[in-house]
Amino acid sequence: MGKIKNLYLFWLARRLPTCKEILPDISRSMDEKLSLHRWILLKLHLHICEMCLRYEKQLQLLRKAAQEEPKQMHSLSNDAKERMKRALMK
Repeated sequence: MGKIKNLYLFWLARRLPTCKEILPDISRSMDEKLSLHRWILLKLHLHICEMCLRYEKQLQLLRKAAQEEPKQMHSLSNDAKERMKRALMK
């Protein structure tokens, strides 16, 4: 069974987009709905590619952290916020 599975995965991998080609779709899928064709290709690629699956999870983690950042900014004093603004303006 293991040999057949490996042959299937090899066959499938040869017909799917490369990692370099699929990376924009990973990112895009978090902001917009992909076409059915691109969505299927993405899911199949993620099924066989552990590195791209890890990349997708890292992007999701970064996205979640970025969404929580504004909540943490409210805990800063007004003075600290002003110092940060001035530093960014330089």
